[in-house]
Amino acid sequence: MKNMLITLDLLGFRSCLKKIRSFLTLIGLLLSKNIKTGVRFGRAVVIYNKGLVTINENCLLGDNVSLKVMANSNLILEEGVVLSDNVSITVREKSTIRVGKNTRINCFSILSGEIDIAGGVVIAPYVTLISDSHRLGVEGLTIDEADEKYGMVHGKIIIGCGSFLGVRSIVLHNVVVGERAIIGANSLVLDDVPNNAIVYGKKASVKK
Repeated sequence: MKNMLITLDLLGFRSCLKKIRSFLTLIGLLLSKNIKTGVRFGRAVVIYNKGLVTINENCLLGDNVSLKVMANSNLILEEGVVLSDNVSITVREKSTIRVGKNTRINCFSILSGEIDIAGGVVIAPYVTLISDSHRLGVEGLTIDEADEKYGMVHGKIIIGCGSFLGVRSIVLHNVVVGERAIIGANSLVLDDVPNNAIVYGKKASVKK
């Protein structure tokens, strides 16, 4: 059976099924009016939805954008949001990701967990926002076993309006980035960032 699945995958069968399922999901969202007028889609957009997806007016989803919404979860793209090519968004179970009005998320960025992004934010390419983490160091259990038994450790990321996140910056769980803050390229953000602050560095700290 395993060899058969590998063969089918090589033939593109599973990939084809995935595309068909995504297309049917997209049609369902259009018919239910969860996708509003003026929304534009690039090539090979993939939507996996077990929760609630709302895409508001004049949003743009680039090529190969992936939206994955787990059970009892919400994904909200407000008016004028731009998701550039190869952006990946995963909304974990019982979580919400909201992307505010006129926010732009550039190519190859990854959002996962529970995240609230205000309006007018610019997220540069290859940025990672992850609000949850694995359960590490549980005696007698592997990481996957601990996650399955106890669930992942959940947090939340909040990004204030007008902020800028530089190329390849990483923001981890339970961080609040203030309004109009600037995060420099290649920064690792583990602590809250005040309004109007400029932070950068391997472990980002306030510089100004």
